[in-house]
Amino acid sequence: MLSHKVLTRADLNDMGRYYAEAEDDYYTKELDASEWQGKGAERLGLEGEVDRARFQQLLAGQVKPGIEISRTSKRNDTKERIGIDLTFSAPKSVSIQALVGGDARLVKAHEEAVAATVAHAETLAQARVKTGGKAGVVDTGNLVVAKFRHETSREQDPQLHTHAVVMNLTRRGDGQWRALRNDNIIKSVSYLGAHYRAELAVRLTQLGYELRHGRDGMFELAHIDRKQLLAFSDRAAAIEAALAKKGIDRETATTAEKQAATMNTRPKKEAIDREALWQRWKDTAKEVGIQLDRPTAPHQAERPGIEADGKSGRQAAPREAAGRRDNPRPTAAPTGGRRGR
Repeated sequence: MLSHKVLTRADLNDMGRYYAEAEDDYYTKELDASEWQGKGAERLGLEGEVDRARFQQLLAGQVKPGIEISRTSKRNDTKERIGIDLTFSAPKSVSIQALVGGDARLVKAHEEAVAATVAHAETLAQARVKTGGKAGVVDTGNLVVAKFRHETSREQDPQLHTHAVVMNLTRRGDGQWRALRNDNIIKSVSYLGAHYRAELAVRLTQLGYELRHGRDGMFELAHIDRKQLLAFSDRAAAIEAALAKKGIDRETATTAEKQAATMNTRPKKEAIDREALWQRWKDTAKEVGIQLDRPTAPHQAERPGIEADGKSGRQAAPREAAGRRDNPRPTAAPTGGRRGR
């Protein structure tokens, strides 16, 4: 699943939580919890783990010494857009198998799927330009993205997800850094979500997992059924209750209504003993009968190579999206930014 939030200057003080939660990574310590990505990031010499001070500077529009981007006509405007938070959430069953079952390969598969999707989002980057006194738009094809991987939901359920924070800046062909025109990226969020799921599905099947497909391209690992998922879904229950109060459910609610329910039911995340939490997860998995040590489906699962119409092929993604430049398909090879410590 992919959700997005437009970040404003009013969010600057809250950005520290991305670090606090990423640095508290407990179950996947062998992998970096944060990482730079994007051709724009490469232009600025940014790679490997995200530096906190540099992250804050870029959000504030401070590209480098002597270059600061103005994205509003008002000084210290709290509504000034500083970036976009693209949040990629792995299917619940993937989070359970990765974080409770301890299969770090699934975390890597998630990271690769995120990186591949962010790389595609980069092709949608644009900036405004004036030519002969007339305002226009040019493609830039570069972004500066800071990614932060987190492991738990606010209800302390296992929830593998990555915040890809897209800075509100991009480099034009003339070498000038300007504010990012993000219209195409925002309009393509649904498509980018499908792109992420397709990339992830390919990698999961390559690892030997069978998938159970649902509506709208959603899927889960076939060996974990819906009843077992609910045992780890306190967050989902809270969202469904909020929707029910409005006389709707996940099937009938619009994307905007579901996002509103998600934001309105979000509690403050509290610190917890991670070892005790992991043991609680293990106990819950055992109680509901999840076979974490033998992740095979109890029946023949639908494979990602079979589409809804029965035709062979990889999981289908929407054929049209705003600003789409090609016909992207899932790639089997790892993609994305370089790793470093």
